[in-house]
Amino acid sequence: MIEDFMYTEPKEWHKKIRTEIQHLRQAHSKAMKKNNRITSGLLDLEPAMEKRRTAALLSSLEKLNEHDRQLAGDWITLNIFSESYAPVQYDGHILTASSIWILDRLSELNVPLDKIYMLLPTDEELIDDLFEIDIWDCQYEEDLIASVEYVLRYRNQDIAPLESNGGDGERILTSNLAAEGKDHAAVPSRQKFESLLALLPQWMKDEAIAHLEACHQAWTERFFTGIGFFKGQYIDKVHNANTIRKEINEIRDKLECKAKQYMAERERLRKNRKAQIKSKPNAPINAPLMNPLRAPNLPIIFETALAYAPSPLTALINGAGDMGDAEIVSLLDKMKGLDNLHETALKELDDVIDQRGKFLYMIVHRSYLTFDFVTEYFPEELHEAMLKPVPVPDPYELCFAMLYAVETGNDIPWLYGSCIGTLSEVVDYLPWGMSDYSEMEDPYWEEVPPMSSKVPDFPDWYARDYYWKNDDEYEARNLSQIIYFI
Repeated sequence: MIEDFMYTEPKEWHKKIRTEIQHLRQAHSKAMKKNNRITSGLLDLEPAMEKRRTAALLSSLEKLNEHDRQLAGDWITLNIFSESYAPVQYDGHILTASSIWILDRLSELNVPLDKIYMLLPTDEELIDDLFEIDIWDCQYEEDLIASVEYVLRYRNQDIAPLESNGGDGERILTSNLAAEGKDHAAVPSRQKFESLLALLPQWMKDEAIAHLEACHQAWTERFFTGIGFFKGQYIDKVHNANTIRKEINEIRDKLECKAKQYMAERERLRKNRKAQIKSKPNAPINAPLMNPLRAPNLPIIFETALAYAPSPLTALINGAGDMGDAEIVSLLDKMKGLDNLHETALKELDDVIDQRGKFLYMIVHRSYLTFDFVTEYFPEELHEAMLKPVPVPDPYELCFAMLYAVETGNDIPWLYGSCIGTLSEVVDYLPWGMSDYSEMEDPYWEEVPPMSSKVPDFPDWYARDYYWKNDDEYEARNLSQIIYFI
């Protein structure tokens, strides 16, 4: 019988986490042998970070409702097997977005520029490496944005140098320093960072965290809806396979009983035959046909031992037709049919497990989900849930909230799988956040896009409502992206 290997009891949660970490390290070790440019640092599982991530994961498990607790094993797998923030933090330019949000809020608050400038680097060479994307802003100079980003990025440089992310980059969000809680020392770089954030009212920062938590919760609910569907499919397939196996076993039990009767009858007939032969007089020996060197007294019967001793059921299958037992023939035919059904059921079960694995990967790495993608890769029952967008009122604010969550000890950044999935979707709303964008293939450069007959007074800058008639839906743009690429 097949057991439900997907369910993890609460008392086994910590053991499951340790096991998944061990599996991840083993898989990563094999990858390192093939690519010497990566190191174990890419896992973000040094002792301090492993301890912090484990604590956050266990805390999140305790908060799950009764339904989602049945899926705790998948939640653990999701949040352990996701690697570092390196791809999303650099491709999404999270600190750049955070810098723009801070400047926007300070501008709204009419904070004098002198208060801001006194916290920024004065050496222009320090910010040369921070112009990773082209930014044209009608309100802020490019140098100003880069200077704010410098304060955010190097907030802890007087405590410890930036840690390697295991590749060619550095950790700018989570780190061993943050995991150990040693990132709040009274040093110049830290004081400038904290002074910059202190220019923002606390309610504004708290609101940003609340929006991040709402966005993360929506993403989490989407995950549990999807993985719960596959868990239900898995349970159904396991039940079906076990039901067929149970019926097969019942038939085998009946056949075993019949087989024992069959073998007993064969043994009885053999003994009767032997007794009959013994009761007959010895046949006369034709001496001339005998080998003269051999004695003429032949045995009454030649006993031959079988080369192997078949099981009663094997003997029955091999000789059932000889008995003319219609019930045995019927049971054998039925068992053969059930064997075929069981093989099909196991294949369907493997397919569900495979689909579940793909879901675990795609839900994190795909970020912005479109109708075309969802209908191609997800079953119809999941379309509505997968296409429901997470709430992203302001992607700049959520990028700042991510940084601030690390600074304030929030658990969300340490739930790597769900938070990276959430953040990947958030950065796709930024002007520069379009995945796989190619200027050479952008029809907006060649043709005039359709114009809306009525422009709203306050447009939704981040709604992906604009795409060319031949575009794949994944290339739908929002207004900020259209303006950014003009």
